[in-house]
Amino acid sequence: MFRIIPTDIVQPVSAITPSNRFEYTVLGSSSNVFVTGSNIPVSLYFPSMEISYQQRKAYLFGGASEINLPIDSVYSLDLSNSSGNPWVKENSVMPRSRFGHKAVILNR
Repeated sequence: MFRIIPTDIVQPVSAITPSNRFEYTVLGSSSNVFVTGSNIPVSLYFPSMEISYQQRKAYLFGGASEINLPIDSVYSLDLSNSSGNPWVKENSVMPRSRFGHKAVILNR
């Protein structure tokens, strides 16, 4: 087994930028074109997203508002008009602030 140990592991803060952009593509279409959706109210680093097909909503949760400053906020977007509907901050929050996490949907 080989292991490469990098000598320069410092990444400048300016190399990572937060974003409030939301883009999506329509599945089943012949083009691979992404469409810009509604902007998220805050710029975030590394949030996770989950889509509820039953509620027809996208949920964006966690992320960091600044480097290493995770948030516990949850935002939702009504998918009936992804480009026209605004993101809404939900009243419920995550039990623990996180960023760089993954989302898994369990549906029974």
